[in-house]
Amino acid sequence: MKNITDIIRNHLHKNYLIKPDSTVQTYSELANFAENIADGLLQTDISSIIIEKPENMMPAILACWRKNIIPAILEPQIRQEKFDAIKKVTGIKYVISDCLSEKVFCSEQIIDIRKIDHTGKKEIGELNISESSPALLLFTSGSTGIPKCVPLSINNIRANIESFSGILGISENDIFLSTSPLFYAHALYNSFLFALFLGGTVVYNGVLNLMNTTGAISLANKHRATVYHLTPSMMQIILMMAGRLKEPFPKFRHIICGTAKLEPELKKKFETAFNCIVTQQYGMTETLFISVNADKQTELLQSVGIPVACEIRITDPSGKTAPAGESGDIAVKS
Repeated sequence: MKNITDIIRNHLHKNYLIKPDSTVQTYSELANFAENIADGLLQTDISSIIIEKPENMMPAILACWRKNIIPAILEPQIRQEKFDAIKKVTGIKYVISDCLSEKVFCSEQIIDIRKIDHTGKKEIGELNISESSPALLLFTSGSTGIPKCVPLSINNIRANIESFSGILGISENDIFLSTSPLFYAHALYNSFLFALFLGGTVVYNGVLNLMNTTGAISLANKHRATVYHLTPSMMQIILMMAGRLKEPFPKFRHIICGTAKLEPELKKKFETAFNCIVTQQYGMTETLFISVNADKQTELLQSVGIPVACEIRITDPSGKTAPAGESGDIAVKS
């Protein structure tokens, strides 16, 4: 897999992002905006990114990588106390945002990318972030409710994408439908970063709900989306709207379900309703993709398949490998 700069340079006239109104962001526009943002960044170790609009997320991340800054991805609705807790741990110096005002984060320096020029023609320069050191910080609360920082390197991301895409045959020719919040790994990693590292395209319709499901289906059909990462709750929403869809369900090459347990009854109901096969994957923010059931989706309905670029063991309370068929803790080694 080529480095990110070469991927962008080789796809300048290709669409990277397609938005709900079908306006697009090409790889050239992505690179140009990233360079303009980078010109206005102050040198620091870590900067937070709080973004609402899909066309601003990847340019902000690339701008940080151009200046050897580690971006920390935070949600737009973040509370001041949570931000302060994260700031204390990471040493964040400023916020790159398209939705915050100084009235909200009055004590922080905000770089408002809404005020940065999108025009002009600038080629993307070489990324100055180390590929083997942390290049992205994500946050997950897990079961404790306390924010936990998850550092990912470009090498982590690239190796995981290479393995997962190799197992499923996903390539630069694929078009990813994304209907998750931008700051969740499910959207940011599974679609936005995955597409970027391959040279693919993302179709983004916002967070899936009952009101926009028909629009998401229509957008996917219009732009011939081929890969859809969804969750069990999204499957339930789509099933609820099945009778109201104005168009046939898209002919995705891969419908991939993760983030929560998929009950066999829901899987079979969805597959029957839309004449498709749902592939289950297992992963965490901390580990990215761990496994995927790539070829036994209809035989082993509850299986999450084979390891993705890692070794997996099921262990008993003493840490020893559990016998076949027994439940236990999951031990992962990359």
